Amino acid sequence: PWGAALLFGLCAALLQILAGYGGDPLWDGLMTASVLAQLRDVPIGDVLFFAHPLVIPLTAPFAWLVRDPLWAASVREAVCSGGVLALTYALTHAVALRLPVPTAPPVSDAMATGAGADAAAVSPEQRGRATASALCAALVVALAVGRWQLMLAGEEKEIAQLAGLLFLALYLDHRGLVDLGLGRMRPRQSRTRRVALGGILALSWAIHLTNGLLVAWLICDALLGRDRRGAGREAAWVLGVATLLAGPFFLWLALGPGGAHGVGGVVRYFLEYHLSGEFVPSS
Repeated sequence: PWGAALLFGLCAALLQILAGYGGDPLWDGLMTASVLAQLRDVPIGDVLFFAHPLVIPLTAPFAWLVRDPLWAASVREAVCSGGVLALTYALTHAVALRLPVPTAPPVSDAMATGAGADAAAVSPEQRGRATASALCAALVVALAVGRWQLMLAGEEKEIAQLAGLLFLALYLDHRGLVDLGLGRMRPRQSRTRRVALGGILALSWAIHLTNGLLVAWLICDALLGRDRRGAGREAAWVLGVATLLAGPFFLWLALGPGGAHGVGGVVRYFLEYHLSGEFVPSS
């Protein structure tokens, strides 16, 4: 389904870019634009903001394409939203193929995981239902009003979601729970896939700390899956690689640009919003 998924994402991204800037400037969009407007004069701690260290650096290329840095943040979100919609389409299509229909036998595990897969074994009814489900899911996401408002205001929601959804989709494919149809693009060695997934997970954390919730998802997969031992092994591998890659970066960010001292200082640095009462009002 990748052809249709990429076409849907591309059309949606172009539509959102052509829609232009139409939201009220919000905090993260204004902060990104302010830093980009004076990139050479701000400290590195402002560029690598603790909650989303890589968002502003990844926005810089868009600022080279458009003059207004606030518009650059919106273009970044529009481009990333195309990726989110393409992944939504492809992942929904893959999940729908795993669901049996009353008039057709269910897709076998071997076929659904790509082992000895035979496209002819999927009935036209199953394929049609999967396509309809994927299109509906992508349209629901694309037409969400709140999403448009945040995106056009330059908030960093789409770029964060793209990184997290990319990891989630590839991990489900790695575990054999869905078949994304990657074919030869999927590395044959499990160790190679684990390292790649660990790298993507670490990258998602560095893009936005909200992707740390993926850790909870991995734990649930290990505890609630049918093959708990196998799921736990895969989760431990991926989390270990991600921690080895992201850990030193976040420690440097807190102790260096963040000016934190000791373990307590590092914790307070990354929980600034929580401890300040912005998320949970203090008594």
